[in-house]
Amino acid sequence: MKNLLIAAVLVSSSPALACGPEVAQFIADVGQVTSLENGGCEFKIEIDLRKPQHQFSPMFTCPLDIDLLSAYPVRQETCTVHQGATVSGVLFKLNSDADHLVLE
Repeated sequence: MKNLLIAAVLVSSSPALACGPEVAQFIADVGQVTSLENGGCEFKIEIDLRKPQHQFSPMFTCPLDIDLLSAYPVRQETCTVHQGATVSGVLFKLNSDADHLVLE
């Protein structure tokens, strides 16, 4: 029991557990796409988890909240999407001040 308590204290104080970017894997549809001046674009994610093809899996340690999909656009430096297309990958909210999500 004493060893378990020591292990719990060590793990809870570990800097490796500090939350960095919020992250989730997903499959969803592209909503409205807005072109940017630099040739990139911003687009909204439209996800409906009642559709079997749509999925959303937040990372366990630093989860991206599904509500952020409607609050923030996804930004791409080179636009590779169009409205209505299915898109998948890993989404990041790099920090709490970020005004967009990043798709990898």
